[in-house]
Amino acid sequence: DAVALWRASPAPTIGGWSGEWEGRLLPLGVLAPVSALITHNLFGPASRWSGKAFSADGGSGANLFERGPPRRAFRASVAPSTLDGRPVLSLDYAAAGEPLWGTVLGMRDELREVAPGVLLGLGGMRASGGVRNAAPFVLVRKTA
Repeated sequence: DAVALWRASPAPTIGGWSGEWEGRLLPLGVLAPVSALITHNLFGPASRWSGKAFSADGGSGANLFERGPPRRAFRASVAPSTLDGRPVLSLDYAAAGEPLWGTVLGMRDELREVAPGVLLGLGGMRASGGVRNAAPFVLVRKTA
């Protein structure tokens, strides 16, 4: 299962996540249809989520969508997981000043490297149970 694989995997090497990553929401769990609705219709808005882009130093980034510029900014750092306390690449939307998704809803993504160039993430919002009630997604590093 995706969470077991995520639990068994390490955080990515510090700074090793800069650049663009193609993303895909994994249709797992009873809340998958709700997660897809939020991710692809409300989070954009009006454009499907397609991945993430990280700054050259890896300390910040934004989400990519099929149309329009990157948006929904986050701060990135290695931090303890709220699920198991082990290190994760944490994407904190409140720290980047996202008022609704970060401050109000408490969005946070926790990622681990499951293979070279492949990150498995658990996206959660404090308002809906956090990472314990997460939407799993995968990121694959884009190659030039």
